[in-house]
Amino acid sequence: MNTNGLRVIRVILLWLCLAAIMVFPVSSQEQIDVIVHSDFDRTDEFKWSANSTQFTFYNYDLGSTEAPLRVITDSPGWQTIDLSTRSLTTGSNIWPLQPNLMDTQQNVFMPYGFVYTSPNTNLLIFGQEPSDDLARRDLVIANRNTLQVVSLGKRAISDTFRPNSFNVQWSDDGHAAVVAFADLSDALQIIHVDIPDFDNLQNVVVREFEPDISGIPYDITAASEDDFLDLSGDGQAVLVIARDSTSNEVTTFYDHPPALVIWRPYTNDATIVGGDILIEENFSAAFAPDSTSTIFVANSQGLFFHNSGANVTRQLLTSERVANWFKSFSPDGRWLAIVKYETIEIVSLQTLMGQPRET
Repeated sequence: MNTNGLRVIRVILLWLCLAAIMVFPVSSQEQIDVIVHSDFDRTDEFKWSANSTQFTFYNYDLGSTEAPLRVITDSPGWQTIDLSTRSLTTGSNIWPLQPNLMDTQQNVFMPYGFVYTSPNTNLLIFGQEPSDDLARRDLVIANRNTLQVVSLGKRAISDTFRPNSFNVQWSDDGHAAVVAFADLSDALQIIHVDIPDFDNLQNVVVREFEPDISGIPYDITAASEDDFLDLSGDGQAVLVIARDSTSNEVTTFYDHPPALVIWRPYTNDATIVGGDILIEENFSAAFAPDSTSTIFVANSQGLFFHNSGANVTRQLLTSERVANWFKSFSPDGRWLAIVKYETIEIVSLQTLMGQPRET
């Protein structure tokens, strides 16, 4: 064989090797499911860290057996699953995601209850106790470095400050956040917070959820209770359960079914997600990574991947894996926590997307 023939063979072999590397990821890059067993009957208090590396939950068997509304930050029984080590911590006497504030920060901020930290840990959103009304909390945003504190112009009733009902989600870069809370009439409210300048929080812009869809006003449904669902990684879109606010029908999932809505707060427009997705009381959904139109949905029928642009749905898990359990997607859209009796299963969505449909 001449030199030119050998050169051609080498080029072909090199091309095949590169193609193999691009098509088949190495095992160290693959996400692996995590199954953790703990001594609890069931928990309904759980929250992901902003960077999606920790899943924390309240174990009633280790802590207080009071009603969920009595769960507070310094109550015993908190446990955390660390995805980097695949390990479960022992019971903690303080909410593991609570930031450790210096005395100066604590004195200036005066936070009440749960404090939510941005991905870069510099910004905080929490409730302050106003001097004129001890039953209410002023929602504020603060910068840990500059000690600046700015009101978001909203008040919430104090007993909503628990991980499932006072809910904050951040964009990947921390320049946007969504806050869900119960207002003074005990109705669920959602606001989008635009944060253009970390060092000057006076420039934040707060937008309320109040879009029209095809000329019909929509609002948050009371039946969705604690959840607004998700904020896209770029902070541009919010996934919520909403309902035609002009209807006088009974507000239940069965008499007046709500809609899964993608809200774009910067333009205040919204679209209803199609695909005949069943929305029920034990329902969860999240944006796929780097997307504002493709979503994951978990309900009693299973786990699904839905492309709202093409209106195409693919089933990833059957109902037996997810029905009747609490379900929580990580903020980065890469994990689904399925909270069962004595077991928390954290499923890699990236791995599922690369596999055939489960049968």
